[in-house]
Amino acid sequence: MRRDEVVYQLRRLPKLRAELARMEAALNCLTEEERDIIGTMIVNPVPLASEKLCEKLMIERSAVYRRRDKAIIKLEKFLTELRDKSGTTTQV
Repeated sequence: MRRDEVVYQLRRLPKLRAELARMEAALNCLTEEERDIIGTMIVNPVPLASEKLCEKLMIERSAVYRRRDKAIIKLEKFLTELRDKSGTTTQV
């Protein structure tokens, strides 16, 4: 990595840390099950994620996807409200 790229990345750190804090706060608005679904399917995707979640939660695949979608909507709403309160531009 070139020096200018390193400097650019270093200058981005405060903004990235703030964004990470917002995302962690948003994830905390979810239930443990919703965090598990989001983590397994999106944050740290694993092979056959939906099938593994079906077995773990003892639900059908369509229910896993519905719960994932519901959790994403909750995250979107939380982040939108947070952005509106703070006046920052969090990308949703």
